[in-house]
Amino acid sequence: MGTPENMVVNGLEVNVRGLHVHGIFRYAHTYTAALALLHRYRNRLHPFLAESIPLADLPRVLREPTI
Repeated sequence: MGTPENMVVNGLEVNVRGLHVHGIFRYAHTYTAALALLHRYRNRLHPFLAESIPLADLPRVLREPTI
């Protein structure tokens, strides 16, 4: 599952920059009701979603300052 390549993540850099790394694993059809609610109220959820990046871009994001 997931990406077949190994990825090195600098935990100190994640902590110092206040970043959050979220992985996901789920079985198909496990969260049907929750996903339906997210779909139904997706416009209301927009303010809570700051940014999403592909996991493959994580090393670049950790190297480049955002300020």
